Amino acid sequence: MKKMNSILTLAVLLGCTSVAAPQAERTLHQHTITEALDSWITNTERHLMPVADVMPADKYSFAPAPTSGAFKDVRTFAQQLKHLAANNYLMAAFILGRKGNTELNNETGPESIRTKAEITEYLKGSFVALHNADLTPSSCTS
Repeated sequence: MKKMNSILTLAVLLGCTSVAAPQAERTLHQHTITEALDSWITNTERHLMPVADVMPADKYSFAPAPTSGAFKDVRTFAQQLKHLAANNYLMAAFILGRKGNTELNNETGPESIRTKAEITEYLKGSFVALHNADLTPSSCTS
């Protein structure tokens, strides 16, 4: 019985090493900072835009009740989307060596943007701005 267990253990170990060897031989592609950031931006966009699109327009003003304890003074759904978009635009400006305006620096976005359609367009535009920001070292100097 011990001999059978030893043979079985040896077979499993040989099987594992034959699978691990080809994996170890594969070289991993080292991504640039630009590729990594663009991947992160794309991932965030893929998750956030469908949420912004599916939320009914009448729920854009939703925020937990102030009596909900830890949720006191939180942003509405619309304010949160505008906050994220303003940060995206601010980051794109920063990458390009530009200064943000007051609405971006305050992370609020333009006061004139209020409807669901306006907010989702502002948010989409912010992702476009990030994707289009040139992340090469020469563009990051001020």
